[in-house]
Amino acid sequence: MSKIPLVVRKDIKDAEAVNAEHLLKINATLGTNWALEIDYAAFYEQIKDTHPDYAPQVGSVSTWYMASLAQAISSFVQKDDMYKDALVEEVSANAIKAFKVVPQNTYDSTVHNKIAFEDGKLVIIVPENLIAVNIDDLGNTLEESL
Repeated sequence: MSKIPLVVRKDIKDAEAVNAEHLLKINATLGTNWALEIDYAAFYEQIKDTHPDYAPQVGSVSTWYMASLAQAISSFVQKDDMYKDALVEEVSANAIKAFKVVPQNTYDSTVHNKIAFEDGKLVIIVPENLIAVNIDDLGNTLEESL
């Protein structure tokens, strides 16, 4: 792995505090103690060639997704306690894993980003050619994923 430039490391450092706030909102909404797993270096490596405009902002990009996720979860669980219970039960490993960047040809092209559950973790899946596209729609796949 190549060295991460200083400007990227600074952006990541700034983003960590913002993402911690989003995680606090999620945990307060759900009554959970989930952890957030973001491999910023891997995320940077995955997008630096395909999205050189976003690569220096990899930390900021992560905050956009986390803000959308926090809002989506808040809206989702307001429907009924059953929704909250189903989500908490599905995330048995008590963690959010961000981000899983997938090749375009392996991805359902009808959605831009989606939430999935793998190994007891909530996973934010992003197709490699759609980084930072329609982030506000992230929660649209939450119900069908459960």
